[in-house]
Amino acid sequence: MSSTLGSMLLQNISSKTFSGRMGPSLQPTMLHENFLKYVTTFEITISLVYYALLMIIIVSGNVLVITAYSKNWRLHTTTNTFILGLAAADLLVGFFSIPLWLYVYSCNYFDIILKPVAYDAYITLDIFIGCASIFQLTAISLERCIAIVWPIKHRGISLRSFHMMIAVAWSVSALMGGLYLIQLKKWENGYTAFVFSVSFAGPFVLLFGVYVLIYNTAIKSRTRVRCEYVSATLRREIRVTGTVALVTGVFMMAWLPFFVVTVVATYELERLPNPPDLLRLVAFVKALHYTNSGLNPMIYAYRNSEMGKTMRSIASSCFPLGKLLKSRSRESSHARHNNSANTTLPANNFLLQNQSSKRGQSTPSTVTSVTTFLSKAGGGESRPACLTDEK
Repeated sequence: MSSTLGSMLLQNISSKTFSGRMGPSLQPTMLHENFLKYVTTFEITISLVYYALLMIIIVSGNVLVITAYSKNWRLHTTTNTFILGLAAADLLVGFFSIPLWLYVYSCNYFDIILKPVAYDAYITLDIFIGCASIFQLTAISLERCIAIVWPIKHRGISLRSFHMMIAVAWSVSALMGGLYLIQLKKWENGYTAFVFSVSFAGPFVLLFGVYVLIYNTAIKSRTRVRCEYVSATLRREIRVTGTVALVTGVFMMAWLPFFVVTVVATYELERLPNPPDLLRLVAFVKALHYTNSGLNPMIYAYRNSEMGKTMRSIASSCFPLGKLLKSRSRESSHARHNNSANTTLPANNFLLQNQSSKRGQSTPSTVTSVTTFLSKAGGGESRPACLTDEK
């Protein structure tokens, strides 16, 4: 069985897995028949429908995130720059990883010969995209740590330095994916341990330490900070950090089962269930970590009101139904505005004039213009509109 990060799981539904569990002389035709025996048409149909919907959600959601960043200058922050890179990685999942995974997964069901080139391309891209996501999440968390723990140093770091962090994350990810092709069938067990350590275990320990440090600093700062401006700034930074922590936590929960199954299958294959449950386990862990790419845009929109508002505005302007709803919303807003303006109207104006009781003398008379307003409840209220002295 292949033991690389992604190929091991795919090989769980390949001839090598079945040969390991059922005998070494399994032919491709027998593989097809055994796959049909364990995976029903209903399960295949549900998988295809789910992944089709997931691709639409991933592509549309992350395109909205990228477009919102480019359209709204208020979103041009350092943290959002990292989130933009993470959205690009999630977009690649929808464009490449899921379609190729469906091709690989359905080959056995439809009795299609899986081409090695397509298989290797899928594994390389899957490792590259997965590593890009975790490395950029690590970079975002480090940026948040600096902003909370060392705010003065954070202000002194140039934007170019943060761009270099993003470039390093993508470069190391490309290196991790390229190593798969170099080590193919040479040192696969070592490569699996290397990828697991560098792409999951190491970042997990680092992120845990980073957020413990952020938490302790935030608790101490709340008790020390007295300045209202500094306190508001700290609350804003902590909220942004909370969003990043939420995205990171969801990512870890979505990818942990995949890595656990990968390591167990590499070194303790006998501990995994037999083919019927094994195939369902593989399908589950793959669907789980792909779903993470569709959840991230929802988290951004929920936690960042400016991002969510911009995304909704772009979505409503891109679709005919959205434009109709937007125009209806504007019309109703104007109608409410006009109604509110008409609820307070002058009912009558009258003059109260005090004339001198003395005959033949004209004294200055005070003219008070009183305006009676009608409230929404129907009651009347008189207010002086102006006070003038006429001579």
